[in-house]
Amino acid sequence: MRSVYQTNNSLWRVLTLILVGMAAITAVAQEEEETKWWIPPELGLSVVVPWGDDIAIQDDGGFALTLQMSAWEHKILGIGVKTYPPTLPGERTPGWLVFDDPDGCPSFIDPSFQAAAYVSVYCNQNPASWPDCQPPDWGPLLTYQCPDDAPDGYDWWADAAAMDPWIFDETWVEFFSGISVPDQVPPEEQETPPQVWQHDGECDTSIPPICTTDFELVGVGPSLGSETDFTRYGRWARLPGLVVIPDHGPGLVTRTLDPADFPYDPIDPPQPTYSQFFDPPQPLEAWNVAGLFNTVGHTLQADKYAWPGWGRTTLTAQIVAPSSLFRPVMLIDRHVSIPFTDDLGVSCGEGHSAYRLDGGPLTCVQHTTNWLDQYTNAELITLRIFVVNGDAPDVVVDMDGNGVLNLRDVEAMGYEALTYERVVRFYQYSQAYCGVRYDFDGDHIAPECVLAARAGGITGVPR
Repeated sequence: MRSVYQTNNSLWRVLTLILVGMAAITAVAQEEEETKWWIPPELGLSVVVPWGDDIAIQDDGGFALTLQMSAWEHKILGIGVKTYPPTLPGERTPGWLVFDDPDGCPSFIDPSFQAAAYVSVYCNQNPASWPDCQPPDWGPLLTYQCPDDAPDGYDWWADAAAMDPWIFDETWVEFFSGISVPDQVPPEEQETPPQVWQHDGECDTSIPPICTTDFELVGVGPSLGSETDFTRYGRWARLPGLVVIPDHGPGLVTRTLDPADFPYDPIDPPQPTYSQFFDPPQPLEAWNVAGLFNTVGHTLQADKYAWPGWGRTTLTAQIVAPSSLFRPVMLIDRHVSIPFTDDLGVSCGEGHSAYRLDGGPLTCVQHTTNWLDQYTNAELITLRIFVVNGDAPDVVVDMDGNGVLNLRDVEAMGYEALTYERVVRFYQYSQAYCGVRYDFDGDHIAPECVLAARAGGITGVPR
């Protein structure tokens, strides 16, 4: 009896250890990527990176990040297009990878074809062109129920095209295969990127000195080209369901003022300083930077030897990171002359510098500083990547208030996830980053960065 009891105890101990271990593993997985591991997602998402699971050191721009999204054939209804009869999307035609359509009426088709379906069913008593589709009855809302009822010269089709479109009840991933490149346009015609305040003030040598203060909003991050290209902050027209959330760089939302409002009175600057004009909003917000991705392509059949229903249709998206997209944004005052205490309780005085990084605390550096690489290069960059049904949000809000923007926040905003969340981390290596000049102490002085030109040569790979 004792041996049986001991054996049972041992088994329970083993089972307990296994369960505890599984719980620990699960906790990590849930935090990192797979928040609903017990429900297989519609779309498999993998991040293809040459550095594998390691934390890489990346250059300020030019490194590649590739996403692969695969759907098993038994999970999809097919690939939808706007026009009828259905064709497969090519390079110039958007497509929809459709997983479910409860009413059988594809809401993505052109309004003119929706009107034609109404005529077929309600005017000609014929079935619609799509199996199981019962178009909505617009008759009571139209001036004339059918085209034949309208008098000569009346544009019945214009009325029908203005009706409420078919409801979006599908589960899908929209894609538009091709390449997104920012338009090369003059600076005055370029789309405005995220902005921060830059200080450009000076004092003359008179006694008392006469100081001028000039604040201007300046763009940070990469060039976006024109408003008509596919490059933007927010959802990406080529893959509208993609969400990419950064935790550093110009993708983080910070507060700015109206350009007519100066951060402080140049004659009588108040204390403490006006560093709060680089504060993040509460709750935290970040741009969805999927709109900075470059290419989308699709593969109709990924495994010809697969069992029926287990072949894969695959979407591939890639970004060659533009310069400064993920680099932290720093406001820097290289000349402190009016003493103050920073947000960490450190006294800042004559000959010191002060900075804020990505809307973080005002931090004193008790010496002069020029380049800011030592601060930005030490920041671990984290990207959280996933795909949602339909159109993704342009901006992600920290709905649960935990300081981390992720899939759970987007779901709390009302979006349905179609993939697990994947997490990518790396360090970004900058060289000679100067930051944005700012006046934190109110002395009206914000010196520029000094860049010394020298001949090129061979540079050791950072490790």
